[in-house]
Amino acid sequence: MAPRTPIQLEKVRAKSRTKIINAAIELFARKGYHATSISSIAAKAGIAKGLLYHYFKSKSELLDEILKNSLSEVDEPMQALMMPGDPVDKMALLIESTFAMVQSDIKRWKLLVSIMTQYEVLIRIRKIFSKMMQGYLEIFEHLFKEMKVPQPKLEAYRLAATIDGVMLHYIYYLPDGYPLEEIKNEIIQQYAKYRKKKK
Repeated sequence: MAPRTPIQLEKVRAKSRTKIINAAIELFARKGYHATSISSIAAKAGIAKGLLYHYFKSKSELLDEILKNSLSEVDEPMQALMMPGDPVDKMALLIESTFAMVQSDIKRWKLLVSIMTQYEVLIRIRKIFSKMMQGYLEIFEHLFKEMKVPQPKLEAYRLAATIDGVMLHYIYYLPDGYPLEEIKNEIIQQYAKYRKKKK
């Protein structure tokens, strides 16, 4: 058998890394971060424990990777707000993108939220998450000022809380039959009245 090419080896490494991360997400969510061992993650991923250490030096490094990837996914829809254009359109795009992100893989997001609400994990990400959230609130406030929304700072907090609440209800409590589309459209429509009239 011919030796694998560098591209093939990279694909194998990426596949193994993904299997490890997915196994860790499931076990951290089900058993808790503290109670999950490296051995159990390796077993779940179907690889040797020694090979797992080739990818991640420790359980905490693996958790950091999961959190970094998750926060990056959350941050992606926010990039729409940095583009030029009508602030109402940008806000609608943000809301659409955020809801679509969770809808695309609700099982995975349910596991991720379970992990991120564990005490040990909350302590670990509190400063990072707080800084990120503050940045989002400032962007919301800036857009609401552009839209001439009354009390833009309070509206920014209200929108953030609304999105968080809807997502948690959808993920945890009422995924079947939950009127997500209707709620999403209602949120978007409440800002449509602030659209600037074309001259």
